[in-house]
Amino acid sequence: MSYYSRLTPKYLCLVKDFQEGTYETINVSEYLAENGDDIDLEFVFVSYTRMHFRVATNEEISSYDYPDERTREANRELARNDREILAKWGIDAARRVRKRAFWLDFECVRNDDGIARSTSSSEDVYKICDIVQAAHSMIIAIGPTASEKVASLMAGEQSPTYHREQVTPWLRQWGSRLWTLPQLLLCPAEYRIRLYVSGDSSEPKAMAKRNFADRAWNDAEAVKELVNHFEGSAILTSSNLIEAALRCFATRQTDQFSQGDIAYAIMGLFPSRLRPHVKKEDTGFQAFAKLSLANDSGAFLDRLICLSPPANAPWYDTQDQWGVILGEMQPLARVRAVLESDTVILEGVHGATIQWETIDPEPYGDRTMGQFQNSVLLYSFFFCTINPVTIMIFLFGSSLMDFSGGETGMPERMLPAGVILLIGAFALVLPVMLIRSRRQAKRPFIPRLIGIEGLMDAGTVETYMWGSNHGNLTDVTSQAYTDDLERAPENQSTPQPENSFLFTLVDTHVLTVSHVRCTTPPLAMFVCGQENEMHRTMLCSYDWKTQTYHRQAVLRSHRRKLDEMRLNDRIRFSLASHPTAPRDSETQPGSVPSSTSGLSNAKTKVASLSINLFQTYEFEDQPHDLVNYKLCFVVGQILSITILSKLPTNQVFPYAFLAKIYLYEMEAIYRDPLPGLILQGLLDGWLASVILVLILA
Repeated sequence: MSYYSRLTPKYLCLVKDFQEGTYETINVSEYLAENGDDIDLEFVFVSYTRMHFRVATNEEISSYDYPDERTREANRELARNDREILAKWGIDAARRVRKRAFWLDFECVRNDDGIARSTSSSEDVYKICDIVQAAHSMIIAIGPTASEKVASLMAGEQSPTYHREQVTPWLRQWGSRLWTLPQLLLCPAEYRIRLYVSGDSSEPKAMAKRNFADRAWNDAEAVKELVNHFEGSAILTSSNLIEAALRCFATRQTDQFSQGDIAYAIMGLFPSRLRPHVKKEDTGFQAFAKLSLANDSGAFLDRLICLSPPANAPWYDTQDQWGVILGEMQPLARVRAVLESDTVILEGVHGATIQWETIDPEPYGDRTMGQFQNSVLLYSFFFCTINPVTIMIFLFGSSLMDFSGGETGMPERMLPAGVILLIGAFALVLPVMLIRSRRQAKRPFIPRLIGIEGLMDAGTVETYMWGSNHGNLTDVTSQAYTDDLERAPENQSTPQPENSFLFTLVDTHVLTVSHVRCTTPPLAMFVCGQENEMHRTMLCSYDWKTQTYHRQAVLRSHRRKLDEMRLNDRIRFSLASHPTAPRDSETQPGSVPSSTSGLSNAKTKVASLSINLFQTYEFEDQPHDLVNYKLCFVVGQILSITILSKLPTNQVFPYAFLAKIYLYEMEAIYRDPLPGLILQGLLDGWLASVILVLILA
């Protein structure tokens, strides 16, 4: 095939006689092979919409469903007339520019069998943009709608008469179709577009491409941006071109050839080397994602997934809940590949898991306190809690000295008083340190994300986690997610996802509480982008069958320290709804979640179990063992307080409990009292502090 033939359509309508108005449809390759490559086959492109013209063949009309045969015959007659009118205008347009060929889709888009039909499964349907670029010039054909003309035929009347004021509405109907916009954008700019109007006997009006926007489209400003790009007056980047095209094309109507028609229409605006292969089984999102990856390495797609569109919005909706436009979004994750079922592969995304089991109390210390302040606070608390044990140790030491017959000196007698004074000093310092620690928000050593089913206010959450409400947690629920419908009546009409449920998300890293609606409880949070000094985070549920995360909600939060989050690669992410079974009922607002009641039950069980954790020891034969045990008990408490300042209680207690049971078994086997008493003292002190914390919490 010659180079010239590769730039032309497969079929063209070639005028045989301008006077008689006859033409034939030729196979371009065969015609060039017979007549040579130097023959002039420049053609006029005829653009129209099937809203105005019925072009189905007799065989196709015979296979369509109509209410009765009279309606079928009316459509058959109209189709014959409309096909003749369009061909007549194509011949006239070719004559005016002194060309012999024109292009009409119902004649020139054919399947492999070469038979002309109004509908075709050929890939030439998606190459119309290439065809219009190769055309010499273009004409636009408009008129009354086909349904109006059918009604006139069935009523025995003539077609609706032409009125000048109808031209603009008809032109806007033409402009409302999906495939007409790229035709105008890509047609040659050196020749004016001629407008043929049904019923208008005057000469076709010639108009410049740039002047069509105001007359043919309601979104004229958006279309002008594209027109200026293709005329070379304001060139857009690949990402901006995709964004502008998606904004315009998504509002157009179409007789759908495939789910990816919007993406394939946009695809025609790019060079052929940057177009993905057309797969009719692809969804609209899959087709568009492949287009974005091929042209801007997925940069537009990276920003698209950061938006928070309205509930149940299609994938191409670029509205954002907070009014942020795509150009202001800076992605922090990258889309690297497109998979099946609207799934993509994300790389370089920071994430964290959401805990749903229990609301564990936070450790005493926090990362905003200095090392010295934190140490003083911890050990002040420690010395105040072991005051009775310390006094008993010194009293027992004094009794041992009296028992041995020694005489207690003044320094030894002053030592208990000094210890008591030291404890008193710590007791005075502790309230001051506690007050100072509450003047600023507490930031735990290990940040957590905690999920709660239902609604729980920030004060209640803080009471469960820190013992009382200090006002450190902030409710950052957006206006779209509010539990006070009386104060926000406008939110009652806000569309919500079907079968959605309310959840509370607690973030101890930034000390916030958010109320969100999701169809499935989210198990992970990913930081996907940033805008205006704010981070965009996606709450995602997880489908273990496909190992895919499904977006449930998008939050807007203050900047986080990403180095404290896990960096993930090869994350399977989907914008599609999570496959889930319907639930029975929704948790009532204000109800305490089951995880909280589970925590209370756990405390009760631990308190009852702790009665049997401490065995009775006999120290009558060896009094010094009692001193060793009590000293080890104190050391165990020091270790426990230190560990509890770093780790939650539920992570500490199981290890101490298992170690206690193991030590019982070892004592029964080896019967060595001294190592056993030392370890028993350490573990008893450790367990005593843990159980005390559980009870006080």
